Amino acid sequence: MASDQLGRQVRDELGGVATVEEALALADGLREPAPGQEEIARLLRDAERLRRECLA
Repeated sequence: MASDQLGRQVRDELGGVATVEEALALADGLREPAPGQEEIARLLRDAERLRRECLA
């Protein structure tokens, strides 16, 4: 059974980001980070930018 929930260790590393959908929305800039998630949102956006550059 597939789940969109991230595991506890990943959630902890991502500052409480709980789902794949939330992580992708932060990475795409479609969701404003909650208080305390600003740094992880920036890192996710940077990772997404680098991924797109590598695939271009």
